[in-house]
Amino acid sequence: MSEASRKPSVRGRLAEVAALFGSSADFATGMPLDTTFRITGAALRLAAMLQLPESDCKDLYYLCLVRLMGCTVDNSQFAAAMGDELEASRRMAPVDMASATEMLPILLGLRAGESLLQRAGGLFAAVAFGAGMRSHIAGHCEVSQLLTDGLELGPRIRETLDYTYERWDGRGAPNGIKGEAIPHLTRLLQAGYHAAVQNLAGGPQRVRDEARARSGRALDPELAELLATRTDDVLEGAAAGSSWDAVVGLEPGTARSLSPVQLEQAMMALAYFADLKASCLAGHSTGVAALAAAAARHANLDRATAEELHLAALAHDLGRVGVSSLTWDRSGPLSETEWEEVRLHPYHAERLLGRLPALAGVAAIAGLHHERLDGSGYHRSARSAQLPPHARILAAADVYHALLEARPHRPARSASEAARVLSGEAAAGRLDRDAVACVLEASGQRAPSLRTQLPAGLSDREVEVLRLIATGTTMKQAAARLHVSVKTIDAHIQHIYDKTGCSTRAGAAVFAMRHRLLEPEATGRQD
Repeated sequence: MSEASRKPSVRGRLAEVAALFGSSADFATGMPLDTTFRITGAALRLAAMLQLPESDCKDLYYLCLVRLMGCTVDNSQFAAAMGDELEASRRMAPVDMASATEMLPILLGLRAGESLLQRAGGLFAAVAFGAGMRSHIAGHCEVSQLLTDGLELGPRIRETLDYTYERWDGRGAPNGIKGEAIPHLTRLLQAGYHAAVQNLAGGPQRVRDEARARSGRALDPELAELLATRTDDVLEGAAAGSSWDAVVGLEPGTARSLSPVQLEQAMMALAYFADLKASCLAGHSTGVAALAAAAARHANLDRATAEELHLAALAHDLGRVGVSSLTWDRSGPLSETEWEEVRLHPYHAERLLGRLPALAGVAAIAGLHHERLDGSGYHRSARSAQLPPHARILAAADVYHALLEARPHRPARSASEAARVLSGEAAAGRLDRDAVACVLEASGQRAPSLRTQLPAGLSDREVEVLRLIATGTTMKQAAARLHVSVKTIDAHIQHIYDKTGCSTRAGAAVFAMRHRLLEPEATGRQD
């Protein structure tokens, strides 16, 4: 495959990718997935009241959607100090964090199930974490800037992201500026955040009360006055306007398209966003993507399928951000509840990515990365017939690359050890033999035995087709069973005949029986 043929071709709309960033950040902070959409709508309604020009409204729109792309940067430290960082973020969202009287009950409540000694230790850890808050927030802002650079939103938005956590009274971070020195777009974002989060916490009256209480403190007094006096207008259609279609439709001015390269850069940003969830994950998603892309070339996948695989590999672990870092950082066994959360992370990745129409196919593949041929994987317990070739490659690449990385519960394996584990998974029928061989070849770890375990040079997919036709399944039925076209099944049958030296179904059936290919455990597949 030439360099030119590997250039990405999938396109999308910039507003949709920004909305994906926003809902992913909501998920990573324990908030409802429409929170960012509500913030965006409220901020834009405030901008309309002030009759801001369209260019300002457009920048405000994108600022609201991408503002929290750095929120996973210190999750491990946050969780160690606060407990479950998703619950902590959710509880802290409507609170004035500069107020000790508001924060203390929250911090104590997070440790409600612990002993007095544990709660005291937790409080000490939280205070210590808070002492470094300026540094943590600086990291959030910088990472948000870095991860959104690929979208080419412009220098104004990039600069404004550095002021996301500032306050009117100067008690914010990381710069500690105050009043009108804070960019106007930031102040509108903060007012929109106030409207959406306080409305979720207690309805319109809470929006009014807290706006008055925070005027001149966290909030610009002019915007606080609008929030207090025109609450219903700011919240107009808050629930109805919080859907995916609604927020994408709010984009001011002409809709901006997203180039294929920008979409690939966005997926790279989501890879970094997911891997920042825990220190042990650094580089995992991009490493899996590079390995999967190389394996796709060994497998001779067509351009569209290889591209879908690469994008899916970049974002396959996006669902991790909705599971507490306490789980990912645990060195001992997981509880039943924790294990269920882990099992659902491919589902969440698929649901988040699937909101973007251009990524429908990518989402489906990403959601399959922990499935296994014998049905022992998760979250669907899908079997071989439900797993297309590029999903099989992604699964193998994910396992291999993860084995090379240290985890809290185990050390990193060597490349040769990882190759042996991967080969064992293929021999046991959990991973696809051809996919494993391609991944190992791409990694420089050759596994010739994987390619010679099946007779006559048959591939795993050809054995699947052979098993079906040998047991009386029609080509149409086989196509439906394997989710491919009849033409593809016919091509597989011709290859089977060529390789086995047979020319009829009956002869192929005898060949299959002679080589015990009709036994699921012989092929590693259970349909």
